[in-house]
Amino acid sequence: MIVKNKSFKKAKNLALATMAGAFLVGSASVASANTGWQKQNGTYTYYENNGKVERGRQYRQLPKANPGTSWYLTQDGKMLTGVQQWQGSYWFFNQDGTLHTKRDYVQSQWGDWYMIGDNGQVLSGVQQWMGSYYYFEPGTYLKANKQEYVKSQWGDWYMVGKDGRLMSGLVNWQGSKYYFDPSTYLKVTNTDVTVNGVTYHADQNGDSF
Repeated sequence: MIVKNKSFKKAKNLALATMAGAFLVGSASVASANTGWQKQNGTYTYYENNGKVERGRQYRQLPKANPGTSWYLTQDGKMLTGVQQWQGSYWFFNQDGTLHTKRDYVQSQWGDWYMIGDNGQVLSGVQQWMGSYYYFEPGTYLKANKQEYVKSQWGDWYMVGKDGRLMSGLVNWQGSKYYFDPSTYLKVTNTDVTVNGVTYHADQNGDSF
């Protein structure tokens, strides 16, 4: 009977050791699987080789889902998309996390539209788009939506319409008429201009009468 008990204990210990080994192997496989990009609740998070995430906001080169690498902006490991702030500027990231690198007019994650440069940066001031020039407010980066006389990023002044587009020709502004050159969009001064057969004189301030 004593021999049988010893055999039973050996068999039991062996079974427990086997189960423990299997559990450890299983745990290791779970930990190793939880590296790289992982999709959780609709958001991608990048886990380092140790299974942890890098804390804070970082823009760094990481592996793609496919072979190769790309640059991603992450916050506590989470992939950021849409309009994001980074080092004092705003940038637009595609849904796959890559930087949007072509001039484009895009919709943000909160619904507003922004002009993006070919380096991915959100633009302001006077910008060319689809054959016209538009003005984007420096404070909000949104396209202007009222008539106003604005100073560009290079110092020249332009008249902007309610659609955000730079205006040219004869324009009414604050009770006076002004003429803006169709080729430069700049206000004309100290000269005569003829519009639809009517000649106007633009004085030193551009006021036409």
